[in-house]
Amino acid sequence: MGTSASERVVYAGCSLDGKVDRIDVDDRGRAIVIDYKDKSSLFDDYALLPAEVTGTYALPKRVQALIYAKVVRDLLGYEVVGAVYLGTRGNIQLSGAIRDGYADVFDETLTSAQRARMSPSVERCGIDTFDGLLDRTEELVAERIARLRAGEIPVAPDEAGKACVHCPVVECEGRRS
Repeated sequence: MGTSASERVVYAGCSLDGKVDRIDVDDRGRAIVIDYKDKSSLFDDYALLPAEVTGTYALPKRVQALIYAKVVRDLLGYEVVGAVYLGTRGNIQLSGAIRDGYADVFDETLTSAQRARMSPSVERCGIDTFDGLLDRTEELVAERIARLRAGEIPVAPDEAGKACVHCPVVECEGRRS
């Protein structure tokens, strides 16, 4: 996380090692964490909030930007207002989560529907603040880590089933489904 080797970063009860691609900070100490992706289309694949209004937050497919945002907030003391993925191939694409009122910094990169989807809300995901989103994500990640440590490793092939193509376990329930 860009800290000295002697400084230990803990997230969800585990030591964390890595580097944030970019942190933009304004003159008031508000930060947006940006993770670059070498992709041209990523809004839905890298979305951090659900497309449908469910009122319940579940961990998204990808959590890297949210993890970095929580660590930047807690370790560096910035007021984090966004955790986004920025596609760098072709037309610039953006996905992620951002506090209400801050998506405007991305000009025409986002449609109004995309901006609305990137803001946490009680109606959309049961969380009404960006800090709440970061905290809830860490809680859910900690729960998953605890289950893994307890030996609960569910069969969870990717949506396309690519993981199952080369899997040697013929009798796997996940492979047969």
